[in-house]
Amino acid sequence: MSISSSAEEAMKSGYITGLHTDTGKIEPRLEIDEFVLDRDVLNIFLLALINLQGRNYDDPWSWFQIAGIHGQPFNDWDDVGPKPVEEDADGPDAGYCAHSSVTFPTWHRPYVTMMEQAVYVEMLQVARSFDGEDAKQKYLNACERFRFPYWDPCLPREVDFERESGRSRPEFGVPRIVSSHKVYLRKPHSPNVLSLEDNPLYQYKFPSEFQYPRNLDSFWNHRSSNELFNSPTLKGTTHTVRAPDENGQTDDLYVNNYISNHIQGEIGSGLYKVLSLRQNWDGFSNDVLDARAQVEASKHHVQYVDHSLEGFHDNIHVVLGQGRLRNGSGHIGYPQYAAFDPIFWFVNIDRVTALWQVKQGLKNPSSWWDQQPLGERNWAISRGAIQTPKDDLKPFRRGRRGPGDEIFWTSEDVRKWSVLGYTYLGKKVRGSSGQNELVSFPIDFSETSQEDLNIYFNQFYGWMDIAAPGYPALIGQFYPINLSEVEALTGRSGPDRPSALPSHPSRIPGDEPPNPNEVDYSHIPGHIRQNNQLRQWDIHIVAEKFKFNGTYQVFIFLGQFNSGEPNNWPSDDCLVGINGIWSNNPRSGGCANCEQQADSKLTVMDVIPLTPHLIKWISLGKKCPSGDPEGVACQSLEYDQVFPFLKKNLHWRVADMNLNVIESEIEGINVYAADRIVTLPTKYQDAVQFGDRYAHHDVAQRSTYPEQEDQDITVEYRDRPHGEGRDYAPTREDDGKTEGGYKSHSKIAEQYDGGNAGAGRYGEERQEQEGEEREEGRKFCGIRCNVL
Repeated sequence: MSISSSAEEAMKSGYITGLHTDTGKIEPRLEIDEFVLDRDVLNIFLLALINLQGRNYDDPWSWFQIAGIHGQPFNDWDDVGPKPVEEDADGPDAGYCAHSSVTFPTWHRPYVTMMEQAVYVEMLQVARSFDGEDAKQKYLNACERFRFPYWDPCLPREVDFERESGRSRPEFGVPRIVSSHKVYLRKPHSPNVLSLEDNPLYQYKFPSEFQYPRNLDSFWNHRSSNELFNSPTLKGTTHTVRAPDENGQTDDLYVNNYISNHIQGEIGSGLYKVLSLRQNWDGFSNDVLDARAQVEASKHHVQYVDHSLEGFHDNIHVVLGQGRLRNGSGHIGYPQYAAFDPIFWFVNIDRVTALWQVKQGLKNPSSWWDQQPLGERNWAISRGAIQTPKDDLKPFRRGRRGPGDEIFWTSEDVRKWSVLGYTYLGKKVRGSSGQNELVSFPIDFSETSQEDLNIYFNQFYGWMDIAAPGYPALIGQFYPINLSEVEALTGRSGPDRPSALPSHPSRIPGDEPPNPNEVDYSHIPGHIRQNNQLRQWDIHIVAEKFKFNGTYQVFIFLGQFNSGEPNNWPSDDCLVGINGIWSNNPRSGGCANCEQQADSKLTVMDVIPLTPHLIKWISLGKKCPSGDPEGVACQSLEYDQVFPFLKKNLHWRVADMNLNVIESEIEGINVYAADRIVTLPTKYQDAVQFGDRYAHHDVAQRSTYPEQEDQDITVEYRDRPHGEGRDYAPTREDDGKTEGGYKSHSKIAEQYDGGNAGAGRYGEERQEQEGEEREEGRKFCGIRCNVL
């Protein structure tokens, strides 16, 4: 069943083939906390990473060169081209990576496979170097079980955490095997001794020849380096850093706090909607607004243009990069440096893509595309170029027809991920008579049922969206995975390979485990559910991607946040969520094409869920801001309640990755509220049904921070029967032109204003509220605005 010869020979020729066995058996990529339970695979994996990261920087298969494909140092990989040129109109400053493009998911598919293949071949070399035939064979066998693991940020796990008294909830964050500074390893010439070594997953040490500031001009030779090395904490760094603390070191504790506090926000809810919404490939794959709108408008039917894979991905990068203080971002927060950080390779959007593809079905025309213009240029393709599924995904070779005639992977080639030698597993909890078990099933076009996918999405991710079934107690029987016997983490010998994931019955409230066949909506107040329907609210952010010459953030608050302390915004009690606009600096390298795409105002869109925060305030029955005599309460999710509540309490701010507040020139950012009716499934195997979205574009007086008025989101109230929806699309201007997936408030006004007493009444109240000048107190809302 060996795959060694094919992978090794392919690498010698510069080909990416994936890992294929002689028997045709395809191994699954595992979630990283499950992956680490295989002691021998983990040991040989970590040893191989140490070697790979230590390879000479000019080796095409070194960590440095593979990571550099994504951005810096903007060199061609293994003579694929284009060749580096002087900084002029054809400058190559964008890297190979496909962002803001329909090929965003498919380009990353062979990219992760490339690292997987490089690690595997290095694992073989390490295994062969072990003393003793038994040890050597044991580790060679472990190599055959290897596929690169992934990180699911929405699974509970054992993490370091700043604990709050009386809090009982699952915790989420950076996997322990990634956040641990040191690991215990069995080395080739002393396999019976555990040696404490630097963890290659914690950080990557740049080659000594090119550590800042040494030899700066020959490596970090683009002005975009200034973003990183001129930050107050990262200047002088010799290794990758995430969420830097005041000393410029990785602060995973902060990341864990943020993810746990916002799992029902842009992270967890975002993932659930990416998987569950009915979108075409264009809407799913990338965050560009204009291209998606053009496609949907041409089809004359409703699509749900909101949560994209790229938007979810960008938010993860920003959360991992941003520190708790004004210390700048870690490398993972900048596209041109992100792939050097080991955690980059575990974010793995490929798994989410595979789940979405199977959910849509291979024969569904909406699950693929024919052609589409590129949104954000990369090294190989100019912005606006028409892309098709048969275009080369450079620099990923799969072979040669002859001298100088190279064959590259295409999106069509990798539409089925099994062609690269791996698969993924879905999971579901099943049982009866108080006995539950966790069952795995393959993610495959032909083998996976829609019912199993719905169970997986609803049981594991649905509760994070509040409008779908499930609750942590159900998966809390099996997660977090107990890592107490992981030898690399503890230095204590444990089992070679566990037979099954452990269960944790003591974590389940009550005497009986939850019923995996019954949908549990106990976390949703009954009076806001009518006929198994719920009105769901979100905040939409439409922004020019390159507006501020690099990554920036839009903060959304509900309640009276501490507007004068941007250092505290990421941990503010009233923070609803952060939309990360993840981008390079187009002005940094002198690239005219990059500047042109910025001048063209490339626009992206993302969504932050608001429903969990509204339900929190509804359940509390208190006014917001707390203690404010002019505070407003919210008693339901209907317009008449939500409108005045948002009018009073919803605010937004913009800051860069150093938490410097951006006070002016924010005309390229549009923030608005939207709602829709959601039909809740009665069984886990049923899909949640999302109704048509109503957009409310009355946004904010945008004022100078912080002396003048807050930037407030105003929602225009329009009455309609609960659960009603019609199939027409929105307009960006109130002229009736369709844009896809939304119903504008101009359309609502057209249909519901005439003779509607409710709409007239609330229209008058809205005018009265707009006419009042109120001095809002600068104080905390006094209550955590997250649900968990």
